[in-house]
This record gives sequence, C-alpha cells and structure tokens, in this order.
Amino acid sequence: MLARVFTLHFDPVVEGFDDVPLRDFLKDKTVLSLRDHFFVRHEIPYLTVVVTYQLSRPDSIPLPPASRTPQEGAWREMISAADLPLFNAVRDWRAERSKHFQRASSLQRASSSRAQPP
Repeated sequence: MLARVFTLHFDPVVEGFDDVPLRDFLKDKTVLSLRDHFFVRHEIPYLTVVVTYQLSRPDSIPLPPASRTPQEGAWREMISAADLPLFNAVRDWRAERSKHFQRASSLQRASSSRAQPP
C-alpha cells in the first residue's frame, strides 16, 4: 500500500479546485481510499487529498493456473521484454535476502547450541 498527498488550491477563474494533477496521477493506480481536508491560508481556500493506492497490474501478464505445476522456464513466457529488468532485479533481491536469512538462522542455531551446557 502506498500513499500520496495532494494540495489543491482554489482557482477563482474556474470557481473550483484544479484537480488535473490528481486525476493524472490516478490514471494507472488502484485507489484504496481518499481522504480530504479543506483549509484556508492567507484567504485562499485549499483542499488536501490523501490518496492510498496500489500500483495497477497490467492485464497482459497471464497468471498460471493454480492446479498446474509450472515447467522449467515457463515463467519466461509470462514476462514481457519490458518487464524483464524489473523481474531480474526483484529475483536478485530475493536471492540476497534468502542468503541473509539463511546465514542469520544458522548463526542463531550455532549460538544457541553453544549456550546450552553439555
């Protein structure tokens, strides 16, 4: 879940708040909630909007059926060329995190076995 705050000023020419930046931002997002707060500063009305959102997933990536066991290399068919760098970055990050947790777990086991009297 992500959040962003927008502060919109009142435009007397159009007699309303200029919400173009907010609408442009929300075009490719899934909105979870919107909260607004109205205030006046130096006799100018403002509207602050807090948007809680998620990034929308593209519909072009098909998800494998749950009943099917993925075959070796089948994941390559689900990743577009444009998404491959992001996929590789996430995969490398997950591998490093896994190594870190494995090391921490083995150090914890080793220290707890040394702490116990024979």
